[in-house]
Amino acid sequence: LICWIIDQQLCERMNSKGGFNPQLHAWWHIICAIDSHVGIICGEAMRLLSIKYQQHQAKHAESSVKPFQPKDHLHIVFYLGLPFMDYSYDKRMKEAKEQ
Repeated sequence: LICWIIDQQLCERMNSKGGFNPQLHAWWHIICAIDSHVGIICGEAMRLLSIKYQQHQAKHAESSVKPFQPKDHLHIVFYLGLPFMDYSYDKRMKEAKEQ
């Protein structure tokens, strides 16, 4: 927000003097896009954990022998510094249990 305000206030002054214009408004858009992506991934992860927890509770309702561990059900990978859900991890874990 601060970048956007500074850019709005100083844009004309910086452009009229022929100086360096850091395009702070454009950076604000990039940061907001990254924030939106991270928010979606967090929501997706919370929903996945909620579903997996309900499945775990239904499967192990009588016994508390195996506690629910989020690390067993959720795998996040990073590409270029951005988080992504890795659903292939869940598929590999199911295949490993079947063998």
